[in-house]
Amino acid sequence: MRGAVAEPVLHVGYAYDSCYIDLHPELTAGQFKAFAREFADAGAFVPMAGARALSPWQVGLGLTYNQTFINDAKPQWNNTFSHPGDDHWLGKPALPIVQARLGLPRSFEAEVMLTGDPGSNWAIVGAALRAPLIAETPTVPVSAALRVSYLHLLGPDEVDLDAVAMESLISRTLGRFTAYVGFGGVVARGTEHTDELALGSTTAFSAGATVGLEVALGRFRIAGQGMLASVNSLALMLGGVI
Repeated sequence: MRGAVAEPVLHVGYAYDSCYIDLHPELTAGQFKAFAREFADAGAFVPMAGARALSPWQVGLGLTYNQTFINDAKPQWNNTFSHPGDDHWLGKPALPIVQARLGLPRSFEAEVMLTGDPGSNWAIVGAALRAPLIAETPTVPVSAALRVSYLHLLGPDEVDLDAVAMESLISRTLGRFTAYVGFGGVVARGTEHTDELALGSTTAFSAGATVGLEVALGRFRIAGQGMLASVNSLALMLGGVI
């Protein structure tokens, strides 16, 4: 047993060394919708910083490990993946994410990200833009920003998946420590392209919340964050600004 759910029979395939996206005839429209929603949350473009933007043209680089907590016994995961072995579960993958930030004039900020599994058939690219709402000052206790991000799934021929997220970030800086929270939602759009299925496209919505802490050590940055969504996650970033 995996929790309260009996272990399903895994779909076995050896096209890749790792578990890979491969839609199966058992996949239903409801499962495909759940997959689009949960995959978008599992691969989310996590902010890993407070609401305050970098200075204009300042660059921030970071490597994030995002520990996801998917339930791969559920059919939306079992019927969308093949595995190199009948006991080779997805597990709870920790995704390495390469992130870069660029400060822009008027306290805006642009971001890009890349994650994926080199031994599989998928990767995710993303871009984000932060727009300032409130600037922290001696008389204003917090900073606030609106962050819009876009994700695109690369690799699989059988499915297209895109997601757009919008979240508000609120942060408070005390010395080298910046605590932040975020609230928002994501709309994911998935389209299947197979000979076995006729599911077409699906649109799914998910709401979520984040809480994190960023520590500045000179030009180095360390950040930890938790996300509560359809797929929960914990993330740790090591990086810096130049």
